[in-house]
Amino acid sequence: MKASTSSESSTLGLLVGETVTALTSPRRFARSLRDERHGLSTLLIALAAAASLGATVDVLATMTTGREVPPSTIAVDAAFFASRVVVVVALAAAIARLAARALRAELGLPLAFAAVGLATAPLLLAPLALLPSVAGLWMIGLAVLVALVLWSCALVVLNARALITGSRALAAAALAVPLLLYGVGDRLLAAGVFALTMQPWFVAELPARGAEGEAHSMSAGLQVTLPAEWDRASTSRDMAMFGREIDVLRIVRLEPRELDTIITGVDELLARETRGVDVRSSERRFWRVGDDLVIEDVRSGVYQGRPITHVLYSRATAVGPVGLLFHYIGEADPRALLDRYRPIAVTLR
Repeated sequence: MKASTSSESSTLGLLVGETVTALTSPRRFARSLRDERHGLSTLLIALAAAASLGATVDVLATMTTGREVPPSTIAVDAAFFASRVVVVVALAAAIARLAARALRAELGLPLAFAAVGLATAPLLLAPLALLPSVAGLWMIGLAVLVALVLWSCALVVLNARALITGSRALAAAALAVPLLLYGVGDRLLAAGVFALTMQPWFVAELPARGAEGEAHSMSAGLQVTLPAEWDRASTSRDMAMFGREIDVLRIVRLEPRELDTIITGVDELLARETRGVDVRSSERRFWRVGDDLVIEDVRSGVYQGRPITHVLYSRATAVGPVGLLFHYIGEADPRALLDRYRPIAVTLR
């Protein structure tokens, strides 16, 4: 029993030692990659690092929304994210190995996996981003996460240069780094949205004055003002629906998953609404209305031979995320549509 405990302690100590060396002496660690076997430690460090980043962003989500999420939910979500990142790391390692082979450089798959997987070690420090966020400095917290991800990318390059000589190392790293960024990119984007939600003054004010007309009340105490030519229509599935000639406005609840950003709800709604539409252009902008972050999405395309444009304004409200979804069927000048819809979006209260 003592021997087993001693072995486990030795393994843990070795793992911690490798992690510390990778963080504090990256050049020396990179040079040691060929001399030691890092299979298990690579897997464990990559899993722990990705889980650390995933759990940190999930905690930021709870701080942003004020929801009470059980720690078990955060742990499971972080574990799934970590598993996905490890798969991406393995794929990046395989592509780096193929690139090295094509360039006539010797790089085995275990070494390639170690070079990419151990480079994720800086993500173990992701919880440091919570410190400035708790203090209300959300953009500094975001900057910490961005810096850690860039640090990981730099370590991929450093490890590759220790294993492959010359420009061939840069070529292999150039293929591995984008995949690593893809693996962690959605959590980095989520952290950015959370930061902007809490500190929206980092984006410009929506360039529109509030529309004048009739104020319409909806369920849950929300209100929107529309010009007189807009008529209210009955609806059973939306919070409210209005029409004007060939314009339609639906006010809908967005339903992102528990730990996701409002972007998830936006993308799911737009995917449903544009099903069957040949989308020709898609734009997304971030604006501010007062102290609220507003996301403006414009998608134009063709449906059954007719031009159609969807414009969606999404923002967090006291009753949860809400979207103002405008439909316009026919040829349209996008700028004219925005000039007509933005003043209405500003009035949502």
